[in-house]
Amino acid sequence: MGAYGFMAASYRRRVTPDGFARVGGGLVIHTGAVVKSVHVHDGDATVDLELRYVLNHGRFADTESVVEAKERWVFEDGAWHRWPPDVGPDVG
Repeated sequence: MGAYGFMAASYRRRVTPDGFARVGGGLVIHTGAVVKSVHVHDGDATVDLELRYVLNHGRFADTESVVEAKERWVFEDGAWHRWPPDVGPDVG
């Protein structure tokens, strides 16, 4: 749930903390993240990440996986916030 506070305000206006917690149904447990690079342009940033996780399911719970991800972040209300991938490219 700590990630909810990093989401863009426009996302938090339409998705409650409970709704955010239900995304993914608790199947994935994130175990770590490493920022590989950041590209900033006019209040918008692209962040390349390495994410580590385990699946919250019996025999898979002991196997950590790694995936490369690209996220969009926006500068909003004096701070950087993650832009949710399901919203699309326009800030608003």
